[in-house]
Amino acid sequence: MIKDIDGDHYYLTNEQYGYILQKYESEGIPTYAIYNAKGEQTYKSIGFPGPDTIKNEIASEIESRPLSEGRGDRRMAYRAVR
Repeated sequence: MIKDIDGDHYYLTNEQYGYILQKYESEGIPTYAIYNAKGEQTYKSIGFPGPDTIKNEIASEIESRPLSEGRGDRRMAYRAVR
């Protein structure tokens, strides 16, 4: 366990680490990504960009959806990142 960081921790081999980076087209961990309803990546950050950035990116993606696709309840997106 890493001191002062709660949760489950997993140590990866170099092979496992490389596989994850390749599979998710990343250059490091943690990577934060947002995908639209079509499965297209609309945002990516290597390292934690901060909660405000994540909230703004999610809100931007929701607002950019045509009304015909439905925008849902923006409060749900905010709850997901709190």
